[in-house]
Amino acid sequence: MNVFSERDGQTPKNFDKWVSSSVLHDYITIDKSETFDYVSVYQNSADDYHPFLYFILLHFICSIFPGTFSMWYAYVINIIFFIIQQIFLFKLIRSLTGNSHWGIIGTFFFGLTTGSENILFFLRMYCPATALSVVLFYYLTELYNKRNDSKISKSLFIKLFITTLAGCLLLHEFIILAFIAALLYGLYYLFTKHVKYAFIFGGTMISSALLSIGIFPSTIPHLFGSTGTFGGHVKKYSFMFQFKIYWSYITNELFGIATSPWHTMTSVYVFYAIIIFLFLFIPFCFIFRHEKWLHTFFKKLKNGFLQFFKEVQTF
Repeated sequence: MNVFSERDGQTPKNFDKWVSSSVLHDYITIDKSETFDYVSVYQNSADDYHPFLYFILLHFICSIFPGTFSMWYAYVINIIFFIIQQIFLFKLIRSLTGNSHWGIIGTFFFGLTTGSENILFFLRMYCPATALSVVLFYYLTELYNKRNDSKISKSLFIKLFITTLAGCLLLHEFIILAFIAALLYGLYYLFTKHVKYAFIFGGTMISSALLSIGIFPSTIPHLFGSTGTFGGHVKKYSFMFQFKIYWSYITNELFGIATSPWHTMTSVYVFYAIIIFLFLFIPFCFIFRHEKWLHTFFKKLKNGFLQFFKEVQTF
């Protein structure tokens, strides 16, 4: 490998030389003296942007095969967590709908989206974090299903605690997800006068998040620093424009079709399409107003709308 640098028209002697390929090999592999050295992994994560848990898992696998490199070391983590994700996604949908068939359909639908593909093949911490997000919502759904029980098992709160802790140590944004869930469930318990469970659930989620920050204090500067999630490059946009960018990103990742965050003429086109349709439809209805088939059509249309709204109300 030839490393060459030119500054001010001059070539420094230290740069104009051949560098052994072993330099790159040492950079992407773990030496025997570095195996199972989690202190350096923790410190590197603190100096970077993401928590350390994923990198510890990857370091553990690489330590078993020192001096070697393979993308499968990272793929193994993604495959395991993707299987966990799909299992709990099935259980989540089945719990929500009470129907195993919907669970299978929902699992296959998500598994075949471009977003799911990106999660699986992107060798980062996002696949494990997504899996734990699904696990978290499954346990939250189980908690909701037991809302009328006189006593809720402690094991469920323990599972919520462990899942939230692991999620926060995988991805910083997980703590935001956990906060929203804790807020909604806390308010629900308070409004329904389940004060005891409001404190138990709130204490479980808050203590888990605080423990993750205690284990990895760099979470705070990573989230709120100038280059963090809420950095200046995000704050400079209005809330609505941030939402449009977010929505465009999500639709593109999941379905391959992005909605533009910029102002478009779509609403104008829709408006004129409605005007043109009414311009043709109203005279058509007037001309055939005495025809039996037109009355039958409107009757079926009315019944269809009523049936649709009835099913929505009882979903």
